[in-house]
Amino acid sequence: MRSMHRIIIVPTLSLITSMLGGVPLHADVPFQELADFGQGGTPTDANADGVISGILFIDDLATPVIWPSATSQPIVLPTDGLEGDASAINSDGLVVGHVRDGDLRMPRLWEGGERIALPDLGEGGSALDVNESGVIVGYVIIKGRITAARWIDRQLELLETPDLGAPGLEKWSVAQSINSSGEVTGTVGLAFESVSAALRWNPSGTAEQVNGGGTLTDGISIDNVGGIVINGLFESETIGRPARLLADGGVELLEIPEDASFVAATAMSRNSIACGYYFTGEGSRLKAAAWPAGVFTPLELPQGKYSATPLGVGVDGVVLGLVTGMDGAITPGFWALDVEDNFMLGSGTSGERGQEIELSAASLRKSGPNVGHSVAFSIDGTMVGRAITGADGVARLSFVVPPDALGDRIELRFTDENGATGVATIDLGTGCVPADLDCDGSVGALDLAAVLAAWGPCSGCAADLDHDGSVGAIDLAAVLAAWGG
Repeated sequence: MRSMHRIIIVPTLSLITSMLGGVPLHADVPFQELADFGQGGTPTDANADGVISGILFIDDLATPVIWPSATSQPIVLPTDGLEGDASAINSDGLVVGHVRDGDLRMPRLWEGGERIALPDLGEGGSALDVNESGVIVGYVIIKGRITAARWIDRQLELLETPDLGAPGLEKWSVAQSINSSGEVTGTVGLAFESVSAALRWNPSGTAEQVNGGGTLTDGISIDNVGGIVINGLFESETIGRPARLLADGGVELLEIPEDASFVAATAMSRNSIACGYYFTGEGSRLKAAAWPAGVFTPLELPQGKYSATPLGVGVDGVVLGLVTGMDGAITPGFWALDVEDNFMLGSGTSGERGQEIELSAASLRKSGPNVGHSVAFSIDGTMVGRAITGADGVARLSFVVPPDALGDRIELRFTDENGATGVATIDLGTGCVPADLDCDGSVGALDLAAVLAAWGPCSGCAADLDHDGSVGAIDLAAVLAAWGG
């Protein structure tokens, strides 16, 4: 979840010499530039539609922008002439960040190109991330101290922060990242002290420390299954490296190259792709890396460039960041990882007008279900609700069939936060679900036989459950998913 202006805390280490453990290097993923009007910039986040948020340096001012795609010219977001930052963007196109007037940062939301002020306590703050439900996290300033906060329905709420065993001492905290279920991660630390601890907040706002056996830890990003990427000291009191703390309390130290002397994570997508940077010793260049499926993957440092820094990563495997030239010029761009394709499988249903029914759709990839993902259900282009996928990858939503629905069928579309889409139908008054092709009250062998008999091009036939003009694997899967129902 992205910007050079986000608070990414890395412990101050005086004795960085070597790294415990290591992995072999592989071919670097190539760097591709984003359009920047020739003035430089920093991309920070991307949504499922490929829209990228970030900043450009226009006339030496940091200016919040979006790129509608990786090949598009950037679009400047309104700031009333102030500097600013677009830190994150969700699937609905909501962009969050801040504008800055002198030393005062003020949290902001951009919706449909309109800039909207988020409430603070008079001393400013910043919005750092936003999930698919529009819940925003970041921080506000209270009596000069950074304090973790979130905004629900654009209303400010301060998040609980523990005392780190030193009650009465001044502390700071920041909420850095939020997943689709509303879980949050960030950091709490003591003012004027080298003490920090990674935190997880549950959706109700209660905090717990999640150090995973490390010290001086910082919570960077949280994925949709509750895993948190943290930076800190692990297996050594002098060498920093990132780890992924699993929801069940287990700890996975991220793989690192044998010659690395320091490694830090900067972000992680909601489907668990982490990114960060490393260097190999005094005078070495800062290099970029990613961890798809937890595997260390080097990202290209283009020839003639001094450093590469990833700042965010999308669910489609696009790692966003910047490279810096020997002259200090900053070039925005991205590295495109090869990741698993995602797809959706919907289950049709039936119901009477005015009846409450359950809609369901599965968000999947080849290796298994997508857990904790947000799925939007839409009818005629209008979203009727969102639901979160369970352990089986299925999102379920209660829905009342419109009393004035026309015809005998409602077309339903669903889209997950990976951008995968699917279709299904609500049959009105038929008394059986679409997969029950013989309408005998259950899905079984006769329905399977009907699908196999109609296999191939078959526009408009009942066995074409996904309405793509042919009967194939998706229709077969829909029958199997509804088996016995």
